[in-house]
Amino acid sequence: MNYKSSKKSVSFKAQARTIDHLGKGQIADAPTAISELWKNSYDAYARDVALHLYDGKIKCGAIIDNGCGMTYEQLSDSWLTIGTASKSKKQLLPEQDRFNLEDRFTQGEKGIGRLSTAFLAPVTLIVTKKINSRYSAALIDWRLFENTYLALHDIKVPMDEFDDIDQLPNIYTELQTEMLLNLALIPDKEKPEELIIRSAWENFTSDELEAFELSQNKKEAFISTEEKIKNLCKEFKFNDRYLDTWKELLSKVEGKDIDGEKHGTALFLIDLNRDLELMTNRGSLDRNAPEYIAIEKDLVDTLRAFVDPFDRNEKNDFHYEIKSFSFKEEIINESKDILKYIDVFNSTDFSNLEHRVEGIIDNKGWFRGEIIAFGKSYENVAFPCRSLGMPLETLTGEFGVKLGTFELEKSKSSHTDTEVDFLTKQAEKHAGLMIFRDSLRVLPYGKADNDFFEIDDRRNKNAGRYHWATRRIFGHVSLHQNINKELKDKAGREGFIKNRVTREFKELMINLLLNSADKYFGSKSEDRQIMLYQLAKDKKKAKRCSTIHI
Repeated sequence: MNYKSSKKSVSFKAQARTIDHLGKGQIADAPTAISELWKNSYDAYARDVALHLYDGKIKCGAIIDNGCGMTYEQLSDSWLTIGTASKSKKQLLPEQDRFNLEDRFTQGEKGIGRLSTAFLAPVTLIVTKKINSRYSAALIDWRLFENTYLALHDIKVPMDEFDDIDQLPNIYTELQTEMLLNLALIPDKEKPEELIIRSAWENFTSDELEAFELSQNKKEAFISTEEKIKNLCKEFKFNDRYLDTWKELLSKVEGKDIDGEKHGTALFLIDLNRDLELMTNRGSLDRNAPEYIAIEKDLVDTLRAFVDPFDRNEKNDFHYEIKSFSFKEEIINESKDILKYIDVFNSTDFSNLEHRVEGIIDNKGWFRGEIIAFGKSYENVAFPCRSLGMPLETLTGEFGVKLGTFELEKSKSSHTDTEVDFLTKQAEKHAGLMIFRDSLRVLPYGKADNDFFEIDDRRNKNAGRYHWATRRIFGHVSLHQNINKELKDKAGREGFIKNRVTREFKELMINLLLNSADKYFGSKSEDRQIMLYQLAKDKKKAKRCSTIHI
């Protein structure tokens, strides 16, 4: 019997939902999404970036910067293209886009960080301007990509180019009208593609209704995705007051002694998700409600110290903030600072700590540097942090460390009582061992609920010996992508990929913490006993002298 061959070659096909999976599906939470977008601003050599949140019937936000911006063609060919080569190649931007700032190592890698905006709000208006170019804008309703019956090429993103930023409210209205064409509400019977799209939305709405009827939670009336898209277009009007703060950032780089012309990018987030909506001045929760407190704390803890505060480079500084605004009769009448870049435990604060470890762990797995214990300096310290089985040259590579802490018991501290009180308050806000790569924070390390180095697990066994505590440690591990290239982030940015190198890195740091405590700080340290004896004598003498003077 003769069989006809069925061999053939086919290509992958991308459904519209691919964007949904790569965007919202890969991001852990709102602070992580914001961090990804701020990194894009850093890569664009912005001097300033901000998340601004606005009140209104429909609450909105904006991530604004004064980076190099994009031309109309770059917005179309790069920003709206997933997995762009410019990110994967990690190349420096052209010299004219770096504005005489020191070189920045590209933080983005996979070219999908921009999709984080879908986690923050269902609609994004991106507006961008490069030096010697006009403004460009594109409007995206991410809910269009939820339709399981559409292919990626079925959805069109409306774009426009214009001369004056004050034209944006009118431009937005025009883009909104064009964006609605993706629903093919009145299909042209002479155009089969429109009939197919209309059928896709009818089928998707039918599926949504069926799922709603089968669900247990029917507290609210059924509203289809299509209706949500139409309702937002009907109810939302772009307020030109949203532009005020971005204009300020653009003006900061406009002067002839700076860059000579405005440039930057704004991502306007329309109809904020619940977490960010609550952060606006007229959110739906009382400011003392546990949920509100938890959301604000997580936002601030994640994004505070976005840039390494222990190693700031004034020649390449990057300022960031989160702020909310209220409007009254179309005018901003109230604002609230949620986070500012200066609100950190900085290098000066760190240098005043009585216990410090400063140096490197080299590529042989040895710590080399200085240790300060009870204010006394020990220079040129060297000891191994290796574990059995590690190769002669570590897979991790050399990295920097700065760790500091203080004695909580005032009688055992070389600090004054006032200084201990101050440091205790600082620890409540800023304590945590953070990890930075090329000066930008690696999440989620350093957050209160992250104990990657198992510091508190050991301390719970023996608080005396295991002196370091996550809620009383300040400092950083400083990585460089060219040296520590095998420490790679997970796709969702919730930590390093678990592999041999990550385990080795963790062991090196744990051994540094153990060895430094045993030798200088913890209950096993002979030096500690000597220092405590001397401190007790000095404090007793100081107290006696103060009594005599009284």
